[in-house]
Amino acid sequence: QVTHRASMWMLLLAAHAARASIARGSSMLMSQPQSTIRATAVMRAAVAPTVSDRLVRTAPWQRARPLATATSPAEVLKGEALEEAISAQGNAVRELKEAKAAKEEIDTAVARLLELKAMRPPPGPVHLPSNEESDTLLRTRHTSAHVMAMAVQRLFPKAQVTIGPWIENGFYYDFDFEEQFTPQDLKKIKKEMDKIMRKKLPLRREEVSREEARKRIEALGEPYKLEILDGIKEEPITIYHIGDEWWDLCAGPHVETTGDIDPKAVAVDSVAGAYWRGDESKA
Repeated sequence: QVTHRASMWMLLLAAHAARASIARGSSMLMSQPQSTIRATAVMRAAVAPTVSDRLVRTAPWQRARPLATATSPAEVLKGEALEEAISAQGNAVRELKEAKAAKEEIDTAVARLLELKAMRPPPGPVHLPSNEESDTLLRTRHTSAHVMAMAVQRLFPKAQVTIGPWIENGFYYDFDFEEQFTPQDLKKIKKEMDKIMRKKLPLRREEVSREEARKRIEALGEPYKLEILDGIKEEPITIYHIGDEWWDLCAGPHVETTGDIDPKAVAVDSVAGAYWRGDESKA
């Protein structure tokens, strides 16, 4: 039986020191149609300014004139000198506007500012780290998968989860659901994920015996988790909780709280179908 797969793509923009925040989807089996949600996360470093923004004050009658004539249009500035000139010229433009100077004078100052900005060299290539290079990115993608599954089960209580790991360009989660997810459903899932992230719910790791894990899974009525449990050879069995509401079998790792994922970096993309674990004989 072919399942329905929903894919989510997440772009995570990170600050230079390693602030990261999003992922991608997969397959499942049951007597009902099945759904999977996938997402993608990339981390991008933000380059800090080379010089601080300095304010250059001038007398009212001198506003913009010294700055506009400090360098000739043909003079090419570079590096710190260029950034200082841009900062000073921008300040002059603001002061001219505040003083309600003549339009011609303001236009001349603005033109000079644009000329200076055009001298900036094009930015260099941005390196996007992989899961192997960034533990933060890997944790973010993994936790994002759990947040997605939690959001789906909040909105669709009959949806059953299976596996939801990170992958090379994001993460995914498989669901068994009697209906196909619609574009409207994906928008609802996105909004629910945003709520979970903004609540900054803690991720908590718990170790339980195999018998205890089986007991909890049976209480949930999720047969796929029982199959996954049987495939786990190591003990004790580890479970990860999101707050006190949702949990799943998982070895980790994860971020500290759902607040470590930026809601603005998440986008729901599409729906697709798949077999449980890619085996059509289990349809």
